[in-house]
Amino acid sequence: MRTTENAPAWKNWTQLAIRWSPLNGRLSRSVAIVATGHAAGYAILFLTTPVLTRLYNPSDFGLLATYASIMSLLGTSICLRYDAAIPIPRESDEAKNLALAALFFSVVGGLVAAVVFHFLQPMLVGYGNLSQLAPYAGLLAANLAAFGCFQIFTYIATREQHFARLAQLRMVLVLGTVVTQLAFGWIATGPRGLVIGQFVGYLAGVVFMGIVSRGFFLGLISPRSLLRTLFQYRRFPIYGTWSEILHISQTVVPPILLAATYGTECAGWFLLAWRIVGAPLTFLVVPIARVFFAEASRITATNQVELLSFFSRTLRKCIVVALPLVVLIAITATSIFPLLFGEQWEESGRYSQILCPLLLCHLLAISVRSIFDVTNRQDLQLISSLAGCLLMLAGVLLPSALGASPVVAISTLSACSCASYLLSIGLCRHAINAPVTVHPTESDR
Repeated sequence: MRTTENAPAWKNWTQLAIRWSPLNGRLSRSVAIVATGHAAGYAILFLTTPVLTRLYNPSDFGLLATYASIMSLLGTSICLRYDAAIPIPRESDEAKNLALAALFFSVVGGLVAAVVFHFLQPMLVGYGNLSQLAPYAGLLAANLAAFGCFQIFTYIATREQHFARLAQLRMVLVLGTVVTQLAFGWIATGPRGLVIGQFVGYLAGVVFMGIVSRGFFLGLISPRSLLRTLFQYRRFPIYGTWSEILHISQTVVPPILLAATYGTECAGWFLLAWRIVGAPLTFLVVPIARVFFAEASRITATNQVELLSFFSRTLRKCIVVALPLVVLIAITATSIFPLLFGEQWEESGRYSQILCPLLLCHLLAISVRSIFDVTNRQDLQLISSLAGCLLMLAGVLLPSALGASPVVAISTLSACSCASYLLSIGLCRHAINAPVTVHPTESDR
């Protein structure tokens, strides 16, 4: 009989993911594979962050928070959300059409961003706390294209259920990022090292996935088939693009607003708090979300009742996994942060405690949010995202307008965002009961 007594820590985390997975059999194994990659990536981040916080100051991290927020905000929808549709088609040719279209829009979007940023750069220089971002406008445009391609390859691996590749991709991304940031930090380049590291990480991921996934694009496709597929999935760019921009705003806009209203130091504290609080839960929940998307796409075409049960079971098990970790972080954050990262990061510990409820609701909503795509209810997704964005803005801007402290603003943000994520979960359940057919009938073909 095998023993796990002396097994490496990542194997223990993998077994925990299997035990509490809302999936069964082969799907539990898939979750465990992706979770292993996220666990290893988190371990690298956890071990290197104390070094990074001594090589870079809170203002440097604040600039990174603003840079990463803008990149995520624009990059998530740079492919017009055709990338998110890749796992859904029953036919491989349709998926290939979607991937090629998404690649085209990603490259074109990066070029358009480069032109726009070139003309906007002088305006950015004069905009208070965000002026430090101006020198990185060109790099940001390139990063947007790399980010879009990164998303495409992620969805291809999800469709093909190559979950080992997703684990490897996570490792490539983390290693490319932190090695670059450490190298530049060692020669004291200021925030430049953090920003370049962000770009190198995504570029390394794209190169890696481009090599291992090149077979997916083999074979000829007809322009007529391509246009038919794009029209068939038109709800993704029409509704999904705006919905995703609004949705991602809930997590990426707060650092921008905090930098603009309270300074980059405050944004840096917020970024570290979100990174440390979110990482140990993300490496468990995100793998479940990836596998959930792949399996929900299969179930949708066959059994709606099974999909509802699958949805409810996923939420219950995610709560069981996440809640103990959230409580542990809330209890220990203020004492651990100064010890690990230095006294100048003590405020991040307080932010972490405030963000714990938001994080729990966020992870629950993210784990099942792909329901909107597999049921083709991007209209409900747009409603959910719009409500969440408005609540987020109210949570940050109202305290700022009233002259409240950053702690008050972050507390209000946490409460408002919790309400928005609970609304999203409710709309996901409604989408299961009222799906919209994606595939045309034979007479329509």
